[in-house]
Amino acid sequence: MNRTAPPAWAVRTEADRKAIAAGYYWDQAAADRVIAFAETYLAPKFTVGDFRLFEWQKRTLMALYGWRSPDGSRRWRKALLHVPKKNGKTLLTAVVAAYELLGGLVRTPWVVSASTTKQNAEQVYQHLAECFRKHPKLQKVTKATESKKRIQDRRPGGGLYESLSSDAPNAEGANASMAIVDEAHAHASAKLYQTLEYAMIGRADGFLFVISTAGDDVTHWYYSLVERGRAIVAGTDTDPTLYAEVYEADPEKDDLDDPATWRKANPSLDLYDGYTTEKFRLDWESAKKKTIDRLNFERYRLNIFRKASENTWIEVSRWDACKGVLPEAELRTLPCYLGFDASQRIDPTSLSAVWVRPNRRFYVRSWAWVAEAGVRDRERTNLPRYQQYIADGAMVMTPGEVIDKTAVLKTIDAIIAAHQVKAFIMDPNGAWVIGQDLDGVLGADKIFRQPQTHRWFNGPTRELETAVTERRVTHDGNAWLRWCLNSVRLDEDRYQNVRPLKARSVDHIDGAVALLMPFALADAAAAAPPPKPSVYEARGFRTL
Repeated sequence: MNRTAPPAWAVRTEADRKAIAAGYYWDQAAADRVIAFAETYLAPKFTVGDFRLFEWQKRTLMALYGWRSPDGSRRWRKALLHVPKKNGKTLLTAVVAAYELLGGLVRTPWVVSASTTKQNAEQVYQHLAECFRKHPKLQKVTKATESKKRIQDRRPGGGLYESLSSDAPNAEGANASMAIVDEAHAHASAKLYQTLEYAMIGRADGFLFVISTAGDDVTHWYYSLVERGRAIVAGTDTDPTLYAEVYEADPEKDDLDDPATWRKANPSLDLYDGYTTEKFRLDWESAKKKTIDRLNFERYRLNIFRKASENTWIEVSRWDACKGVLPEAELRTLPCYLGFDASQRIDPTSLSAVWVRPNRRFYVRSWAWVAEAGVRDRERTNLPRYQQYIADGAMVMTPGEVIDKTAVLKTIDAIIAAHQVKAFIMDPNGAWVIGQDLDGVLGADKIFRQPQTHRWFNGPTRELETAVTERRVTHDGNAWLRWCLNSVRLDEDRYQNVRPLKARSVDHIDGAVALLMPFALADAAAAAPPPKPSVYEARGFRTL
């Protein structure tokens, strides 16, 4: 066994220095072996010619397998790789999985790859299976079972690789020699992670490899692990068995516009075609135009824990810049879409109208009503008083304990009578409050109920922000709608669909919801290609 002092680059932390003093050592042959294995057998699918790992990937792999404990066993029992997307994370995961399976490190290895869903965990399986199929020697000694997402080493005493979903009971009792927890930030709980961690206690050389991009929840168990990783790197945690590489930008200390920050968070930047500093800059400049895109960019590309609810959705200054007036005569010639978000007592009821103008431009007007009881209740809060919106003409107060439905219907009827209303869309509560009252005025075929789902709201939420940024929206300056837009905080589902969520927002957002619903219909109408004129309009009918 080659016992030597580690190279200078491998002594990164205070934990490394203390480990050397405690008898941990470096095995250069073991470090070289994993690199030779990777570059011989695990070329990515579209690689042409010789395959070479990036320098940072080599150092990661060499550090994982070159360091040894005083008794000759592996040093690391757990490793964290916190790295953004587009940096070769899947390749590194595949190398580690393949080497643990075929590298002869332990007898009868059992390697598992676990992610939030079976489909996600299969990514490593597919990469491994493709590499094994490409190489005649590996194809000969392995057997891949597609239906079970398993790869078996068919040599005597050979091991097994399989992928697992986050259904923790599937992992109970798994005496794994090595486990990969992929995209750890997306796991709903720590159950699978803990299950695999305990399962490997029975293995003298058990190894847990956690790899992920940043998440959106700083109370999540993965964030706690990242904090431990930061402490290892900073030298305040000296656990000799935890390996940590943390690639991220610091939003408090780093200039997010500085290419040095981009390189700090992205170790593969400028190392392959299509992932250049210039391309990164263009993507960043584009993302900054929208709050949602900026937060997602910071999370996935700069590896900062972010969630859509951290910031306002539409910047008030941009909204204010869109204020303007359109003549009533012009509005009467344009198609109009109405949106309604209903309440009855405490909360305001909101109505928005969106007119479609040429060149995918829009004009917006808003109305709001609140019951007298709601005004009184509002006085007991620290939020802006309804009285100021009433005084500005942005809101109407109706007498009594509940909103006067007659006053609301009177305004709606007047709009329908004066304008080319194509559709009236409302939330389920609105359908219950006034839905049937409009059937005779507008016609049931033009009245729609709006599902309050991420999938439905995602498109109009993103498109409205774009339209405001590009100054394609003009509005009447309604102060209540302005406050609602400023109050909106967005919620994001697992598919990155977003929608306004009252529970996360600063205050009521009914005005914003009442705007988004008709804007969705108006934008779809504006984006639709014009109907092709009939040939008969030009030449009329011909008779034989």
